[in-house]
Amino acid sequence: PLAAAPVLYRLSQAVGKQRRFADEEALLRRALTAVEAARGPDGASDQDAMMRYRVLCSLHAVRAATCPADRLDDEATGFARRALFVAERHYGPAHAQTADSLYRVAAALCRRAEYLEAEQFLHRALAIQTRTHGERHPETGRVLCALAQVYKRMCMFERAARYDRLWRLCPPLPKHPRGTQLAAASASNAAAAAKFAGEPPQLSHLSSHGGGGGGGGG
Repeated sequence: PLAAAPVLYRLSQAVGKQRRFADEEALLRRALTAVEAARGPDGASDQDAMMRYRVLCSLHAVRAATCPADRLDDEATGFARRALFVAERHYGPAHAQTADSLYRVAAALCRRAEYLEAEQFLHRALAIQTRTHGERHPETGRVLCALAQVYKRMCMFERAARYDRLWRLCPPLPKHPRGTQLAAASASNAAAAAKFAGEPPQLSHLSSHGGGGGGGGG
């Protein structure tokens, strides 16, 4: 029943903190099935859209956590795209939650080496975050840092260096999306971009690569 979805979701969060990813995913799939059975496919109803969105984001996160760092399966990317669709419909195309969903899809694409499309999603996210929070905000910096990583991967080092300079002007993220405290501005956003790009944090500075992974969001 639909009433089970929030309970299953909360249980999934509890087992996820214990890094029991298989159990977390199973609970999330049951929660999603309950929502779909009651409300239909994505977009059929705005009722319980927030619960659907949270479950889809969490399913993407748990799949991303269990996939190899240098690739992501189609299902994980599909969950991210579905969450974006729900966010755009429920919150609107210019909402900060939609920007977070755009970042999540871009992170998935980057792990699949689909950098050109990831760049497009990140620029949409950057426009929303800049308009919502301003140019010198941790969330804006997270997207700027991810763009720097994408341009580095595309060997566009001058552009990467420009975005690298911009994100270093932003304050640090208060904490990693999955809860790990990050200390300083450069370390914070660099580690986020490293996770975004699927590489170790020490390799995330563009300057060490002759010119230049936020969290993939979950």
